[in-house]
Parts: sequence; C-alpha cells; structure tokens
Amino acid sequence: MRLSVRAATQDDANELLELYRQTIRTVNCNDYNEMQIRAWARDELETSAFETYIARCKPFVVTNQTQIMGYSDLQDDGLIDHFYCHHQSQRQGVGSVLMETIMNKAREADIRRLYSYVSITAKPFFLHFGFNVLRPNQADIRGVVLDNYLMEKVLKDEYFDV
Repeated sequence: MRLSVRAATQDDANELLELYRQTIRTVNCNDYNEMQIRAWARDELETSAFETYIARCKPFVVTNQTQIMGYSDLQDDGLIDHFYCHHQSQRQGVGSVLMETIMNKAREADIRRLYSYVSITAKPFFLHFGFNVLRPNQADIRGVVLDNYLMEKVLKDEYFDV
C-alpha cells in the first residue's frame, strides 16, 4: 500500500468524522463499554465540529491515494490531540507514518516534549514508540467517564540538528 501525507483541508471534514466515529466503534469497543463508545463517538457529532477541529488544530492525513487511512495533529505545546487510524487499516503501517510525521514536525518546530491523552486501546502503540505513562487519567465525556492515560515522550537532543 502506497501511503502519502498531506495537510487536512476543510473538504476532508466529513471523511475525518466518519473515520473517527468508525474507528472508535469498531476498534476501541474492545476496551470501552457501549455507553462509553456512544458518548465518545456520538451520532449527534456533526461535520461542522471537524471543520472547526481542522481550522484549530491543523491536522495532517495519511492517504492511499483514494481515501484517508488515518489522521493526527501536533499542537505548538507538543500535544497530540487526535491520533486515529482507519478501522480497516490497523497494523498496516498507517500509525507508524503518522508517528513519523509527528516526530518530524516536532523537530522542525523545536518541540522537545510530546504528550497525549491515550486510550487504553492505543497505549501499547504509544509505548512502542517510546512514550511513557505519566499517570492514569479519567476523561468525562458528556457525563460518561472514560479511562485513558496521560503519556509523554521527551525527545532527546540527538534527535535535533544541534
């Protein structure tokens, strides 16, 4: 599968919304109950929410030339707000391309610390890429509590052009 990375555009909002929703409903459902999944990937979520997300967080997408296979972002303070791989593209290198892109963007922006609130499902992936658990966390989503982890990776000096 030939993958490429590009900046997300407003035209991607609906596809990102569906990728987000379907990934949570088909992948994260192994670690979260039905009520948690409904709160997290609610039917009422509209494309406009992803238009706002794209404008605010400037995500990038991984495509296979015909569809978006995953997306993520990197905020100025090192926060990875969203990190989602298409439910049909799990374990096919999409997450690795996303993480490699994050690392490159961090280097370009001289961001020395990455952090994210990582789902139970994604924790092993983030550990594989050298993130450490700072602490367990509980996110309240519309009155429903979801367990996750605050994880970080401090980038070493040799990673940067010194």
